[in-house]
Amino acid sequence: MNPVRGLARDKVASPEDLGGATSNGMKDWNNTGDKLEKKFIFPNFKEALSFVNKVGELAEQLGHHPDILITNYKEVVISTKTHDEGNKVTEKDLELSKAIDKLTR
Repeated sequence: MNPVRGLARDKVASPEDLGGATSNGMKDWNNTGDKLEKKFIFPNFKEALSFVNKVGELAEQLGHHPDILITNYKEVVISTKTHDEGNKVTEKDLELSKAIDKLTR
């Protein structure tokens, strides 16, 4: 199920699209205007790295790759935007964000 109905995968998401999506299952994702970003905090480095590897596998499956930063040994920051659409947030980013959230449930 797409987080935003009727939005083409490569269509740039409007503020209304993003507002509806973040209130529909995308908890704690920050919309900075040109990307979606979320920080995940884990108990230790090993779990943070395991999560990063799972995100990598998911990104390969979806064919859409986020920026990933491990900081402070146990914090992972995920940022996503669609590079081939002028570095804007699109349906691809909304789909990826929701799928990443499912990895932590």
